[in-house]
Amino acid sequence: MSTLTIAHLYPQEMNTYGDSGNIIALKKRLQWRGYQVEVVDVHPGRAIDFHQTDIVFGGGGQDSGQLRIADDLAERGEELKSAAADGLPMLMVCGLYQLFGVGFLTDTDRYINGIGVPIDTMPMSASSRTTAINAAAIIADPRPGSWLVRLGSS
Repeated sequence: MSTLTIAHLYPQEMNTYGDSGNIIALKKRLQWRGYQVEVVDVHPGRAIDFHQTDIVFGGGGQDSGQLRIADDLAERGEELKSAAADGLPMLMVCGLYQLFGVGFLTDTDRYINGIGVPIDTMPMSASSRTTAINAAAIIADPRPGSWLVRLGSS
């Protein structure tokens, strides 16, 4: 039986919308297909080689959570972009979806820089700025012509 490793980015800071449930669902669906699954929690400052993982998952968080992980994510940015370019599947929900892109403007007008993984964009009107964007993207190939799946909007 093959083992797949899921890197779970910032499970404490970015878990506002029950994203640990997404990990449980991913793990169970992979087990149903005959895989053993190892989940590696990636906390700020923890060393990890993303090229040694099979899937990277990141969840949603309030502005305060995004601010707490922003510097750590920026330090990992080039490695994550490299891993995405090499075809590592990534599933980002809400806050980390935003921070994998160009960035995010908080409701207090503070801008948090993203790491610039090329992903599709989702326009947000001024009236929706204070509501959560329920978006997910599977980044299969970040080069032009790549595909992604987005689920939901607000």
